[in-house]
Amino acid sequence: MSTSDTRARMLEVAISAIDEKGESGVRVNDIATEVGVAITSLYHYFGSRDGLVVAAQTERYIRSLGSENERIAEALTVCEDREHFRELLLALHRRVNDPSRAPYRLTRVSVLGSTLGRPDLAAAVGKAQDEFTHSFSSFIAAAKERGWTRPDLDPVGASAWSMGQILGRIIIEVGESSVTDEQWAVASETALLAVVLGET
Repeated sequence: MSTSDTRARMLEVAISAIDEKGESGVRVNDIATEVGVAITSLYHYFGSRDGLVVAAQTERYIRSLGSENERIAEALTVCEDREHFRELLLALHRRVNDPSRAPYRLTRVSVLGSTLGRPDLAAAVGKAQDEFTHSFSSFIAAAKERGWTRPDLDPVGASAWSMGQILGRIIIEVGESSVTDEQWAVASETALLAVVLGET
């Protein structure tokens, strides 16, 4: 097994352990045994058990964000006008707000909760989120350059707001909620169109 394969395999086993049992399920001996390496390999690649947990939690967070940015960039290249951009924006918004994506939102909330009192994890997750925010903001900036958004729109701020709004949907997905999917969709789409396009 190559060096990168060993590290990647340890990370995958740690992610599976967290998914199944929480962070307490990350046991150094078990991971080394499952991967077929000495415990010292884990310390070589991650520095400590906590280093492995930070790497695994950060990777869980990144995966929960999905790969929408690549699809968005491709879709934007075929956008012809403001109306087409509006349709693309709404389609993307509906896809990422779909109830079937609740497990991804729940993973993000779980990882974010784990950052409390843990500056290393908070920094790693914050960096991952910031990279995603800036990547998504390039989509909004490209539309702004074409005159398809509000002229005073801050693409980075709008990107961060949009991701916060999507994550916020978790409040109607945990337990019983009197708010329906349709109510959430109407409110969130109205807000999105107002923030990005200036529609009232």
